[in-house]
Amino acid sequence: MLLCFSNRLITDGMRCILASEPDITVRSAGDAAALSEALREENPDILLVDFFVLENYLPGNSGKTKVLLLDTGLNEQQINHALIIRNVTGIIDMNTDMCLLRKAIAAVKNGQVWLRRDIIKHLISQLSDLVKVSTLDESEMSIFRMLGEGLDDGVIAKKLGTKEKKVKGQIETLKKISNAQSRWELVDLSRHFSEFDALTH
Repeated sequence: MLLCFSNRLITDGMRCILASEPDITVRSAGDAAALSEALREENPDILLVDFFVLENYLPGNSGKTKVLLLDTGLNEQQINHALIIRNVTGIIDMNTDMCLLRKAIAAVKNGQVWLRRDIIKHLISQLSDLVKVSTLDESEMSIFRMLGEGLDDGVIAKKLGTKEKKVKGQIETLKKISNAQSRWELVDLSRHFSEFDALTH
């Protein structure tokens, strides 16, 4: 197992904790910038990182190495991004005890996905909403995508060559179709939809 965190104290602490485990061989990258070289030389089964390292220093393809992400207080969008775009195999909480950490490492090493129940429930709910969104007609989908780009109603109306009042009405329809409780929820869903879409095309 290879460790690499943006915080040296966490790297050293995790290495000390895991070094006492008889069935885990632990190494750490000297620093985040040295991660690519460490991955190439070590070719570890598992790489344990935080989100900053995942986003800024992990190469696009980690090969056969499975990525386990330490949740240091991630928001919902970061978790979704890590799972959907960065293809992490598991996420462990900062408050995970040693018993669960061992189980998480063993599960990920065996090719299983390791996630908290609340993350799984949320993903299932979002996937359900995204399936509903995929049934939108061309006009509705255009508005839905432009919402995700952060455009306001007036700009959307101008781009579509229609009236702002009509766009507002269509946004209300989109909220009902997608089960969004607010405009901001709809915007968030649109951004997630774009990530899913990019992943599958």
